[in-house]
Amino acid sequence: MPLHKSGLPAFFHLRIMQYKLYIIVLVSAVFIFDAPGASAAPRPDVQCHERSALQRFRDGDYLAQAKELEALLIGNPTGAHAILHYADFFRIAEYLGAERILNAAGRIREAIRSSGDENAGACMLHFNCELERLLYRIDAERAKKLTEELMPIRTWTLFGPYRKYGPGDLDYPFQPEVVSTAGGIHPQKRIRLNESDGWLDSGKYLFPGRGVVYAKVSFRSGSSLTLRIFSGSRYAVFINRRPVLRNDETCRRAMRVITAAGCRGITVMIKLYGSPFERMRLLVTDEHDRPVSPDIEQDASFTGECDVEEVLDPPFAALAAERADNPQRAAYLGYYFDNLESDEALEYYRESLADKNDPYIRYRLAASLLAAGTDLFPGRQAEGVGILDRLIKEEPHFYPARLKRLESLMGTGDIENAHREADALVACMPGNPRAHIMLLRTLGILEYDKEFIESAEKARRLFPDSVGIMAVEADFYRTRDRGKFLDLLSKLLKKDFSLERAGTVIREYVSRGDYTTALELIRSYNFNNDFSDQMIEIYMRQGDFEAARRCILPALVTRERPSLYRALGRIDILQSDDPAMYFQKALSMEPSQYDISDYLNFLETGAVTNPFSTERGNGDTSGPPRYNEGYASYPSVILRRERNFVLHEDGRCRVFCDDVIQVNNNEGVDKWREIRIPFQGMFRPVSMRVYDMRGSYTDPCVIQKTNEGTSVFISSLAKKKVIHLSYIIDDPIATLRKSSLFSLAECIQNYDEPVIQATVRVTVPAKMKLNFRFKTPVPLSTSKIGDHSVYSATLTNIPPVQLGHRSDGKLDSPYSYSFTTMQGFGDFVAWYGGLIREASGQSPLNGVPVRKGSLEETITGVYDFVVREIEPGASVMFYPVPPETTLFRKKGSVENRVLLARALLRDRGIRSYIALARDKSLSEPGDAVTHDYFNTLLLYVPLDIDNALWLDFSDRRFPCGVTAENISGVAALVMMHDSFRFRKVRSRYDGTGSGRTGENED
Repeated sequence: MPLHKSGLPAFFHLRIMQYKLYIIVLVSAVFIFDAPGASAAPRPDVQCHERSALQRFRDGDYLAQAKELEALLIGNPTGAHAILHYADFFRIAEYLGAERILNAAGRIREAIRSSGDENAGACMLHFNCELERLLYRIDAERAKKLTEELMPIRTWTLFGPYRKYGPGDLDYPFQPEVVSTAGGIHPQKRIRLNESDGWLDSGKYLFPGRGVVYAKVSFRSGSSLTLRIFSGSRYAVFINRRPVLRNDETCRRAMRVITAAGCRGITVMIKLYGSPFERMRLLVTDEHDRPVSPDIEQDASFTGECDVEEVLDPPFAALAAERADNPQRAAYLGYYFDNLESDEALEYYRESLADKNDPYIRYRLAASLLAAGTDLFPGRQAEGVGILDRLIKEEPHFYPARLKRLESLMGTGDIENAHREADALVACMPGNPRAHIMLLRTLGILEYDKEFIESAEKARRLFPDSVGIMAVEADFYRTRDRGKFLDLLSKLLKKDFSLERAGTVIREYVSRGDYTTALELIRSYNFNNDFSDQMIEIYMRQGDFEAARRCILPALVTRERPSLYRALGRIDILQSDDPAMYFQKALSMEPSQYDISDYLNFLETGAVTNPFSTERGNGDTSGPPRYNEGYASYPSVILRRERNFVLHEDGRCRVFCDDVIQVNNNEGVDKWREIRIPFQGMFRPVSMRVYDMRGSYTDPCVIQKTNEGTSVFISSLAKKKVIHLSYIIDDPIATLRKSSLFSLAECIQNYDEPVIQATVRVTVPAKMKLNFRFKTPVPLSTSKIGDHSVYSATLTNIPPVQLGHRSDGKLDSPYSYSFTTMQGFGDFVAWYGGLIREASGQSPLNGVPVRKGSLEETITGVYDFVVREIEPGASVMFYPVPPETTLFRKKGSVENRVLLARALLRDRGIRSYIALARDKSLSEPGDAVTHDYFNTLLLYVPLDIDNALWLDFSDRRFPCGVTAENISGVAALVMMHDSFRFRKVRSRYDGTGSGRTGENED
């Protein structure tokens, strides 16, 4: 990441994008830091309004604060400090009503337009974006007109979606990155955004709406242009096929700004990752930051050199200049990055506090920590609450801190204390609508209905235009009076539109059978095509199938979805037509819709049959199983075992299992009275019977499901019986975490039990590569059925494995099989590297007492700190958490202690790499690479070109650089950026006494 134009270094942090600035609202609207001698100090009148607004902020008087903000923005609308408060000004609408804000917004826009400031274009653009957001909540028609002024890019070509490695997909170069011309890339779709707001929601155009999608647009460029990308998601940007920036854990913001000059044509390609995809919008402006609508040439794919630079919009440069002379003013930069929903804010707040322990900056830091303090970052939540507690104790009349602490109490469910605090805050600042709202929320939760009604009436008189008060009233009546709830919600919808609120009202009318009103609401609020599915459902309930079809067919043009084809199939069923054509189309898009495939099987056969009946391999037999005296010398014998897997590209799978087990004596009876199903997933029995020697059968089986899985109990099992257990499991194999990669290993037999015949069959889409193998060499066959590949193998007369045989893992049994869609260590690194990057971030871990010294002394200090301070946690792999979370919990798995040590070394300028090793006592699994190939994590730390240290956190007693005996000398995979190398693990004290280990051979 380059330095910004100001020369200020960028701080990189993990951004959790559900950033709830909505709830901090005006509580954090204004702060001021007196900075005598600052190089770019605000004008005296600006300072006056800021100070006055600060006092109103402290008093909790939103109305007075709004007046000061209005005066500030009209008096100096393009000033650095004024720009920071654009968003705050519009958030007042929730409490004081929108009309006052909109009236003032017109005057502020005129003030920006007439200011003559060189930054007026950028200021107007950002002000309009905030105004647009408010207008879409209260007046969609006015909002649409403002969107047209902003001229968002509406013509896109979409490629994908692609899905393979999960988070690692953002790093993997799929076809659009490696193919030079767009014409040869498939799948692709050209779209023109119909949504009024101009935001691209790829999930509305592509199925399925998860994984990676590339959005491309090409246009002519006669001069310098500025591209503003609005999105909180993880994405990468390419300009003329060259990577420009990434919005990810290293640096994530709600908006990124790129200038492009020196080229006649620009091709912008944005690679978006998500599950589901998040929305994105692109605005293009000229050199004066005025929106332009470029001449789009979608058939073009420009590749010429282009002078591209990422910049930060005003007022960054002015605030950076202030901060250069006065470190305390770094807090203004913190607020700037807060508005961008970026963790960079935290570093600037901390920097400012290091210069002066100002209560307002402490409050801002706490609010930012709480907004980012999710389950992934519990330490931030705890730190934010701690800051607020100390601040309230020292300054009990600092009401914003008390309001923020009250929100935290509500979030943790401490309603009794929250109620007492809310009651006290209403008494202290009766002019603060937020306090009244919080009091009403606590009264509703505690079911103090009489007090709620009285307090709500009082609050309405004080704040007649507050949508927040109306919203909490509607929520109160949700379970008490559905009629009043619906009436309030309908009124609220006209004042403050939201998709969730509109959807609730529509569903309520549908549930009442009032389809006319529901359809009227949909037509009023469907300006972004968000309620088309509800409209189809209503028409179908009304029996107006032609109207439903008229809705479905245009929707299919926009985005082919299995749900729409299923709807067409349902219509055919209701009209006594054959739905098979539409259901087959739905299955072609989503083959793992098992309910539809089973129904089609029923239509074809006229009976409910085993859907695998036509796919049985050599294990299929005719007639009932018979007891065979020739196999009576063992307690039990597996006469037949079949595993028939079907894998789908969408990450789902199915297996048919068929077991015929002969029980010979009481030992066999004890062994098979309870049968543990070897797979998780949805259990669907096909046949569960017990046959006697004459061929007669009974059905004495009882199915029991627990959190640990499914078991079949045969209470009346006796010797000289044959069990026939046949069943289907939906989703028996969990794909590798967050990916679409399958991996499975299973033993084909139990101890002390021969298998007469075993068949394993795996069916996959033709383009899905499968690594399928048996531990003991077995002839494998591959065939084609339609657009699928079928891998199969049959084993006969497998001898019993004695109980004493060593079998430490599934792959160590001599008669076991495994298959994986992971094609090698490169796939493993792409998958696991994505998980690691998602959890790592770049936040420095402040205040960690690590002994410093030489390179090796510092490494030893980090190692000693981690093994001393971090208690060993669960022995799991491939579930990394951020290092700061491990540091907060003071506990972590080996994996998470490795990540913490790596982060601590990084903060001290020392490179280190994650390494994975396999216990040398385990047998080699051949050429199959599965997720459980490795069972140990290490940290590989190069010292110089010839020497390295291996840090092993599996035992707290190991000195730094000493590794466990069972991995010393094995070849470990070292993950280096997007590649890997194998290095031999060597313990630091391996008998040489040198204290250093030589560089490990490949």
